[in-house]
Amino acid sequence: MRVVKLAKSAERHWRKRNGANRLGQLIQGVEFRNGEPARDAEEKAAA
Repeated sequence: MRVVKLAKSAERHWRKRNGANRLGQLIQGVEFRNGEPARDAEEKAAA
């Protein structure tokens, strides 16, 4: 029973990881620089 209480207590402090919405791009092999896709960053610099 103590383990259940510990798990429930810890669960209150869990949070989603930052950038979870970009996981699909990462799996596809998109390179990131400073949290942005490298291709988009290069286009912004050229503009």
